[in-house]
Amino acid sequence: MLKHILTVCAITNFSTASVTSITNFQNTTMLDKEQLTDFLRRDIEENKVYIGNQIYSEYDNKIFTSQESLNEYILSNSIVESEFTSSNPSKIIKDYEHMTLDENKIYDIDMDKFSPIYRDAFGNIAYTSDEALETYTHGGLVRQKYSYDEENWFDSPEEAKINQKNNMKINKSLYYQYNNKYYNAFNIKDINNLLSNFEEGYFVNKSKSLEGNHLLQPINEYGDKEILYKKMKRELKENFLDSYYYKVSKMDYVNSLQFGIKNKSELRIAFKGESQSIYYRGQYPSIIFANKYESKTEMVNDFKDKSKWSTGHEGSWTLGRNYWYRDFELKKPNDNKVYKATVKLVPKFSHGLGKNNPSFDDYNYEDKTVSKISTYYDSSQRQLVESIGNLNQRYSIQESTREDKAFMYDAWFEEYFQKNITNFKGNENKGVDYSDILNEYYIKNVDGSVYKDLMYDINYAKGTSFSLIQSYYDWLIVKNELLKKPIIIDGEKKYQLKPDFYATREQLDNFLQLQGKFNTVLKYSYGATPDLSSPDGKLLADSYEEAREKQFVQSSLSLKKRYIAYDVFGKSIESGNSEQEAIRALKRNIALQSKMTHKKEIDSWNNNIKKSYDSIISDGRYLVYKLKDLKTNSYIYYSSQEMALKAALSNARINGDVNKMAIEKYMYTYSNSLIGEEISVIFYNNDIQSAIDKILLKTNSKKRILN
Repeated sequence: MLKHILTVCAITNFSTASVTSITNFQNTTMLDKEQLTDFLRRDIEENKVYIGNQIYSEYDNKIFTSQESLNEYILSNSIVESEFTSSNPSKIIKDYEHMTLDENKIYDIDMDKFSPIYRDAFGNIAYTSDEALETYTHGGLVRQKYSYDEENWFDSPEEAKINQKNNMKINKSLYYQYNNKYYNAFNIKDINNLLSNFEEGYFVNKSKSLEGNHLLQPINEYGDKEILYKKMKRELKENFLDSYYYKVSKMDYVNSLQFGIKNKSELRIAFKGESQSIYYRGQYPSIIFANKYESKTEMVNDFKDKSKWSTGHEGSWTLGRNYWYRDFELKKPNDNKVYKATVKLVPKFSHGLGKNNPSFDDYNYEDKTVSKISTYYDSSQRQLVESIGNLNQRYSIQESTREDKAFMYDAWFEEYFQKNITNFKGNENKGVDYSDILNEYYIKNVDGSVYKDLMYDINYAKGTSFSLIQSYYDWLIVKNELLKKPIIIDGEKKYQLKPDFYATREQLDNFLQLQGKFNTVLKYSYGATPDLSSPDGKLLADSYEEAREKQFVQSSLSLKKRYIAYDVFGKSIESGNSEQEAIRALKRNIALQSKMTHKKEIDSWNNNIKKSYDSIISDGRYLVYKLKDLKTNSYIYYSSQEMALKAALSNARINGDVNKMAIEKYMYTYSNSLIGEEISVIFYNNDIQSAIDKILLKTNSKKRILN
């Protein structure tokens, strides 16, 4: 008996489950469509479950069940359009309530429509660079300045005179005299000028071996290129010969065996496709193996391995002989190709039934293996430096003689000296500066073990050269001892550098100490600068009295006058010999700000009113969004897509284009015990017929499957 069970499943927040059973029908196949339809109509009316309202939007004759799908439709149908502009959206907001932009200030990005605008000294716009520069200075900002020493300038002759008197101070300092010029030993500029006379050199501070291991005793050497070549070649030789050679070298060899034929035996060699060669006593044939053997013993033992030979016969039963033959892969002289060849060992002929057999003892064997040593730049063995060939019977790189290694070292060091020791990777033309030496900022080679240095002759002539860097290291030892013994002079700490000279800490930090005959001399000078630079010595004196005399003579110098221009911020930029020259010099040093501005914007300005440079609208490249106003047939602009979309939706609702709708939503479940399945349907606005149609459609589909 067939049952129809109608079940409303539990729906959260709406109802509990209920079941209605109908037993009036005996067989589903006996029911006609009208009976089932009438039954369903009644049962749905009684057992439907209300599950809430479905909200949707109707727009452009289409239904949208979510806000996202409506937004996507509006964007994809170009209701909201985008446009590139040079106008900064934040500067053209017309209506802050709706965040709309001023459509009259939307300027395009065609650069042919732009002109430069400049920022003047006060942050306002200027149409030309000259107009902007005029705001920075003028004749009223030019001041006359006075000086006696042409170093310090004052507003009045009286101030210049007072300064000259105050600065007439006698100083003591140390100088090097070289090539009839004076160089102050504390003045960095003078020191570098002195160093420019020295020869280019190198300082080695190598703490690792060629293999990269730390050395117990670092290598410290110095010299010019020629001297360093000799020193480093000597220093690195044992390291190379003892160990590094084996990391950068390899032995290659070709095995060859020469035969001496005894008695009346023969040795025959036949390369594939060629006639055989027959050798007799007194001849010494050789074969070159394609295979590699690690010793003569291995090569000869393999040749004599009877298990690898086959036996053949030639002649008749009355006069004949047996022979052995074997196939080898061989090479021909002066040809690196590999060929198949057959070697035969043939004894003398014999009579009768007992035929002679060959014997390995019928031949002498001499190792003619030829070897080749290849040495590379480093252990990667990619860059070949040198090779030695035609070496006899060498099977391993360990068999290299000291002469082999010494020959290879000469070639390898030449390469290493160029590519490592004297390779400064782009700094080949950079000169040594004493400030860098003091801070130990050395110009280093590729592995950091060699520094650019300067060499000077400690005898003032071609003789023994000494290192500037080594002089610096030697000075550090002396300096540290001096710092332990300060002396207070006139309330200031000083240190006795020479019997007649006490230096300040700053002077010690900058001092250049040289070796040999490069001794400093004490000189006197006057003025505000204690370590005065005077290459020609005209400002220097040998005694305090001589310095005072020079001071007196120099005090009669005429008063100098210059013009110094100031900008509106009070900063002095340049000076000149006239008011106009000073102004021109100042203007040349002003870096103006400018930006390309749209000509339409420029045309909109009122030239009688000052306008801020920062208020320029067309200051970049921006993307804005526009919405067409159907009433005025014009566009309304927004700074973001979000605001434009929001406006589009708002307009659509106001105009009635978007309708928010709500419909009632019901659920009904039909249980058919015959086919063992429940059918649940959703329908709207109490449209019971649509629910019936859905159930009948699914029921008929299941029947077809079951049949």
